[in-house]
Amino acid sequence: MLATSYNIGGLIIPSLPDVPRANWSIGTRKDTRYFTVHYNGPKVPGFGYPKLEADQMRSDARYHMKPGALGAKSGGDGIQYHGYTDSSGANYMLRELMALLWHCRNYEGNANSISWHLPLGGEQMPTAAQAYSLNVVIDAFRRQYPNIAVTGVKGHKEWALTSCPGNAMPLVFDYRNTHTYGKPIQYYVTTVNANCRTAPDVSAPIALNGTAITPANTTFGVDAVIQGKPYNGNPFWVHRADGIGFYHMSVVHSLTAKAYLPL
Repeated sequence: MLATSYNIGGLIIPSLPDVPRANWSIGTRKDTRYFTVHYNGPKVPGFGYPKLEADQMRSDARYHMKPGALGAKSGGDGIQYHGYTDSSGANYMLRELMALLWHCRNYEGNANSISWHLPLGGEQMPTAAQAYSLNVVIDAFRRQYPNIAVTGVKGHKEWALTSCPGNAMPLVFDYRNTHTYGKPIQYYVTTVNANCRTAPDVSAPIALNGTAITPANTTFGVDAVIQGKPYNGNPFWVHRADGIGFYHMSVVHSLTAKAYLPL
């Protein structure tokens, strides 16, 4: 039975109410070694509206339980995600913490993974709040289950032939590229004299009272790559690990990973 809320590594995550559930169970996990990220696939009509995204989760639960769904004559025993992060950055549990779910078409992944969802699809991009909150949730589950290594954070497409989790996959790459024992390890270099801004928006003030104009070829640490206000069609920004501010992706280059672009 789904509890009202769960304490996951010190993070309290409430349960979404009124999620349909079958009267039987696939079973329980014996171990937890992975955290797998999912998306809807098709564009989600209610994306950007948390109440509609919650309704999408309830609709997904009904779909997962249909006979023949998930390749099973019985369908699933309920929604096949343990929880989700909505566009506002709020997190909700959808299933029992130790539930064994059919979510990635891979025996190892199903048997030993937390299944986490972002209600978006098509060309929809995770919001900045969603991206930040996903990182918080991953860290919490890794505290709860120390067997989840950085390399155990995966996208669905790494288990099976699928496009899932779509434009959320760069968030998975970013998490793996920037975490070792919880510390950022990714380094970038400025490609021009670059303005470091107080927010991920070219109209935001330059940090340090207008003095944070960084010379070209300056190397700096990055603790997050997020979606901000698009500039020339590119919504991605990097956040300096020292907390000074943000650079748009067009004026920096990664020294430790491939360019961070939507797949």
